Amino acid sequence: LSGQTTVNGDVGVMGALTVTGTSTVAAVDVGGTVTVGVDGTGHDIRAYGTTSGSYLEWDEDQDTLRVLGEVAVTGDSSFTGTLDVTGDTSVTGALAVDGAASVTGAVTITAGLTVGADGAGDTTEIFGATAGHSLRYASDLLTVTSGVTVVGDLSLTGASSFAG
Repeated sequence: LSGQTTVNGDVGVMGALTVTGTSTVAAVDVGGTVTVGVDGTGHDIRAYGTTSGSYLEWDEDQDTLRVLGEVAVTGDSSFTGTLDVTGDTSVTGALAVDGAASVTGAVTITAGLTVGADGAGDTTEIFGATAGHSLRYASDLLTVTSGVTVVGDLSLTGASSFAG
């Protein structure tokens, strides 16, 4: 077909269908694999949501998948490489990080926090606003490099040392 063609009703295609240029179709049902581009030569894809400004986009020249809007992940999921999250993030259930994690901004934890595994923990350090002030737990020793205020009871078992 060449030129402008209008078909009212259903069109069945047996075999491959190639569309070059712009085509507007109200709905497409595909009963097989959809391939866009070829390996090494891709195309941008954008799918819009109902809310203005919300969409999913594959940017082929950046090899990047972007979601502008809410992402809900159900079931076990894993990410390899760098995962950049911008904006507020909520995790319901367990979150395991194997490797380094960097968070800029406030973190609120409303349940228990476990760092390391019993008998196999790593060094944990929390820095204060003043350079050189921190709370550090390493090799079964808690070191505080600033003042300590205890409100309530303090119970010590075993050897303890205080300086200053």
